[in-house]
Amino acid sequence: MAERAVLSIELRLALQLAVGRAAELKHEYLLVEHLLVAVLSDEDVRDLLLACDADPDDLQAQLETYLRDTVESLDDLPEDHLPEQSLAFQRVLGRAAAHVVACGKGRIDN
Repeated sequence: MAERAVLSIELRLALQLAVGRAAELKHEYLLVEHLLVAVLSDEDVRDLLLACDADPDDLQAQLETYLRDTVESLDDLPEDHLPEQSLAFQRVLGRAAAHVVACGKGRIDN
């Protein structure tokens, strides 16, 4: 059984995209919504949503509107500021890691 979980390359890329988007929007915290926007760039994720009769383009547009219009931007943040993970974000990754370890898989995919 795996004792720790490793992030897949795809998930690492999505995390980088999420951090970059949060920083670009001058958000203090990295939110689950930033990550969801990032994973929507993955074709497998988009195909899965389409198979469930969801509209990934509409979901992405709604999330972008929420992030842009609802989440506070802090204009006084330095250019090199990296957002902190919100508690919800930490919980999502923590639970994913715990699930992967419990299943004996060892790798968290997006």
